[in-house]
Amino acid sequence: LTISAIHGSYSTSSHTPRSLLVALHSHITALTATNPHIFAHLFPLSHILSRVDSLLQSHPHGPTSQTPLWGIPFVVKDNFDIAGVPTIVSCHPITYTPTTSSPAYHALITAGAICIGKATMDQLATGLTGTRVPEGYPSCVYGPHGRGAYVPGGSSSGSAVAVGMGLVPFALGTDTAGSGRVPAGFNGCFVFKARPGVGMEGVFPACKSLDSLAIFGARDGGVRGLSMVWDVIQGAVVGKGEDVPRSVNPLVGGNMAKKGSGVKFTTPPLAELKKICSPQYFHCFSKLISHLQSQSQQDPHLPQPAPPLSAAAWEKLTTAGKLVYSGAYLYERLTILPTHRPTEWLSELKPHFDPSVFTLLSSAAQNSLQYTPEQIFRDLHFVVGVTQWARKVVFEDGEVMVLLPSAPGHPKVLEVEGNPVEVGEWLGSLMGWANVLGCEAVGL
Repeated sequence: LTISAIHGSYSTSSHTPRSLLVALHSHITALTATNPHIFAHLFPLSHILSRVDSLLQSHPHGPTSQTPLWGIPFVVKDNFDIAGVPTIVSCHPITYTPTTSSPAYHALITAGAICIGKATMDQLATGLTGTRVPEGYPSCVYGPHGRGAYVPGGSSSGSAVAVGMGLVPFALGTDTAGSGRVPAGFNGCFVFKARPGVGMEGVFPACKSLDSLAIFGARDGGVRGLSMVWDVIQGAVVGKGEDVPRSVNPLVGGNMAKKGSGVKFTTPPLAELKKICSPQYFHCFSKLISHLQSQSQQDPHLPQPAPPLSAAAWEKLTTAGKLVYSGAYLYERLTILPTHRPTEWLSELKPHFDPSVFTLLSSAAQNSLQYTPEQIFRDLHFVVGVTQWARKVVFEDGEVMVLLPSAPGHPKVLEVEGNPVEVGEWLGSLMGWANVLGCEAVGL
């Protein structure tokens, strides 16, 4: 299910927006018998059709330059605010009903898209397994539900599964330490992660300094669908309340497309990846890199291989990434309820917490008593230094891409139940640095 395929069905009258949404809603309703936890809130069909009728009344003639997503269904992760719809973040006691919508969501609606619901997520967007949901988590698209199945990945689990199962051509999620890239890889989606902060107004925070917008797209639609959605969002939010310069769209080549054969790609040191990744993932990644190197030799216009990063350079990046769950950024997660002291709200909400989420946040609250302001500033100064170093040494001012697996492996539910915190940290061991350094990322 892709944007272009849906618009094609509209142009040939195979479908109208109304007939497509009726059929889609019926299909999703039937699907809930076997995969009931994709949606935190699937909108009633009457609500969806009222939005379709409003679209047809205001823009009756199909997509235009102002409505490039005309009649396209999508879902958002349940940390995006939609006016009048509860934001739950898988933690019912802190549920609130916003009066205004996230600007990113509003931009998509203005462009003609039709939201059909809010997707399930790991509690408080804290986790990469996709199983930290007290009410139940969605099944990974590659296998049955159950303790012997593969995890769906998180925290944007429902968004990734909805796209991977072909229920919608795109979905919104978030990525703080891999929460978009991991579930996209586990469910056969493409994903684009924006720079931290861009498009994140009206989104319940996990770690505000690192939280990034993630757009999931159907693999059959290539990056073109992702690019269309990102252009709509970026055009609406950048420069309008967000003090961030608009970037060239990286999904259509961006600056790299203009530099031609000057672009290169590098990887982490393979010896280090072999220590971290499962044998299957390491084999597949090594095979991919060999293929890319072979193709680049045949076509000089393709990105050319650069030497792998040194072990010291890779350690510097991963050390920055570890701050997500062991330094200043871990303690930032305690600020999500600004009117409450962390020890108070953690104690009050303990009965409603997923055990792994409570372990992570409560240990942070305890350790924060010994974590001095000086140490927080040391962490932040380290990040500034690594960011400046990486821009020059690793990325060579935009001339080099870093290619790496979206995750080191794909665990099963049973493995997560045995070591929930350790498996979660392992899943994020390759990519947390991208958010810390303020990078954009694409998962294919």
